[in-house]
Amino acid sequence: MVAKKVVDKKKVVISAINTKSFSFTIRNMQGSSLICHRFSEKSIGEIEAKQQKTAKQAKAARDPDAEFHASLYSLNDSGGFGFPASGLKKACVRAASYADGMPMTKARGAFHVIGDLLEIKGAEPEMRRDIVRLKNGNADMRYRGEFDKWKMVATVVYNENIISKEELMNLVNLAGFHVGLGDWRPECNGSHGMFEIEGANA
Repeated sequence: MVAKKVVDKKKVVISAINTKSFSFTIRNMQGSSLICHRFSEKSIGEIEAKQQKTAKQAKAARDPDAEFHASLYSLNDSGGFGFPASGLKKACVRAASYADGMPMTKARGAFHVIGDLLEIKGAEPEMRRDIVRLKNGNADMRYRGEFDKWKMVATVVYNENIISKEELMNLVNLAGFHVGLGDWRPECNGSHGMFEIEGANA
């Protein structure tokens, strides 16, 4: 007689989702400026032309002022400028690697930053001129918008069964120190785009 295999059936418990939200303000840390570099329509057009194998057009003369304005995220309704909310979300998810017990895969679904662009409050942007090295080793110029003093108000919705408000605020501060926002941020061997939470509203 063949003995039957006993299967240990574990009960699976899925708790009801417990969503909450709050708003907070982030500000630049220790004078760390924010460098914006929006993917311009011109660059998108060049990629489309290459993929569609259309004839190459002769390169026009560089227009630093146009490139400066193209690097910024404009808020059409207010006339001001913003920064992608997705950038803050990605920074916080990346910062989970610096926190114990919070894998990035888990952090990615634990909370969401609401909206498309977060309004940048502070000084007007100035044109930043930098010499960069291309992959082929040649030098090139970059003209980008830079905010010396800046703040942003963000609203997040989160599942309190996965992460608490306090833990989420700590994650935001970790993101501001270790990851940052924009070009030349700490994650990319720079010191720009560093931030910290200024205050929070329940």
